[in-house]
Amino acid sequence: MKKLFYLGFIIGLVFGTLDSSSVQAADASHVEKLKKNKQCPKCNLSSVGLEGENLARANLSNSNMRNAKLNNINLRTANLSQSNFSGAKMASANLRGANLSRAIMKGANLAGANLRGANLAGADLRGANLTGANLRGAKTDGMKTDGAKLTGVLGYTPP
Repeated sequence: MKKLFYLGFIIGLVFGTLDSSSVQAADASHVEKLKKNKQCPKCNLSSVGLEGENLARANLSNSNMRNAKLNNINLRTANLSQSNFSGAKMASANLRGANLSRAIMKGANLAGANLRGANLAGADLRGANLTGANLRGAKTDGMKTDGAKLTGVLGYTPP
């Protein structure tokens, strides 16, 4: 009986760690392409580390940015529409004027981020941390913020 328990435990451990989210990682060619010309729509940049990079005016529409490390990044006026930033670390990011329409940002950390004038229409920010973020002048129609931390947010009052 003990042997069956251990066998079941080992099988569960092995198969439990092979889900698609744990094996995804940024495509190195996509990272190179982004850094070279700031154009990388539909790219896989999950779990990438781009802290402090200057990617102003970049096109990352429809990209996978899950769990990316983007603290202090400059994405001013970037096209990030329909991209997935779930779990991304984007504290103090400059997203001023960025197009984040219909972006998925569940559980993302946007504490202190500058989202002034950004297009967040239809964006999903459920469970995100927006503490101290600046949303003055941002387009927020249809934005979902259920469970989000909104302490000290400037320019946004939840419906």
